[in-house]
Amino acid sequence: MAHKRRTGKSTENFSDAAYLYLPIKIGNTSLGVVGIRASKEQLTIDDLNIAQTLINQSAIAIDRLSTKENKQTFK
Repeated sequence: MAHKRRTGKSTENFSDAAYLYLPIKIGNTSLGVVGIRASKEQLTIDDLNIAQTLINQSAIAIDRLSTKENKQTFK
């Protein structure tokens, strides 16, 4: 996911895909990608925003856990 944007179902990129792919990122750092199997219906902007919000919160949790583990490693 080089462009770090939504890709797949209900997006401009690969809109005919069965999945919606959303980046997990902190700032400009990509941590991964989440693939969400979408139904046959188009996802609404609200659906996309809710999914991205949950993924953003997950990214914050991953980043905090990683920071905590790094601090413990260097003690």
